[in-house]
Amino acid sequence: MHSGGGNAYCRSRSRFSSNTVADAVAEAVEQLAVTAREAGDDLRIVALIANSNYGADVTNILGTLYGIRKVAGQKEGTDLARDSLYFSHSAFFRYRHALDGALVLDGTRAEMFLNDYGERLGRLGRCGLARFFHEKRALRDKASFERQGFLVADCDADRNDENAVLRHLEQKYKLKKAVCLHSFDLRGVVFLQRPR
Repeated sequence: MHSGGGNAYCRSRSRFSSNTVADAVAEAVEQLAVTAREAGDDLRIVALIANSNYGADVTNILGTLYGIRKVAGQKEGTDLARDSLYFSHSAFFRYRHALDGALVLDGTRAEMFLNDYGERLGRLGRCGLARFFHEKRALRDKASFERQGFLVADCDADRNDENAVLRHLEQKYKLKKAVCLHSFDLRGVVFLQRPR
């Protein structure tokens, strides 16, 4: 704490989700809905460009799309901490009727992420664009994340009930003492002097 007697004020944001990304996805879904009325039952994919200057790096984008949170616990006497898909509210679940997937681009790569809850998931997985990304090893879904060690909270639990989601993960992965680690990036601290 600052010794000058002032109070510390912090601004932080979730390491995973981002209001900036959530707003961009919501706007894109609205645009896709207008197009869908004109074009029919076409696939609906949003392209998101990662740019950390606007609070939209790849971690924020995936955290928003998939509701990712860090979960810690014990398995067979060993401590572990893993990212969990669908732990909290996710754009993919919220827009399961309107959003089939997302292309995420940053300065070095492009990947396609499938909406595991999307109504047209099977069609999307068979389309030429998905096949292209699959050939490039850049097609992602919950199974590919799980193979990489992610936990997947694919349950009906209310995402406002963190304990219910944790109980599901404990049962599914045989974890003990699971907790959600709320990760935040600190963006700045300002010490203000008290008026004399």
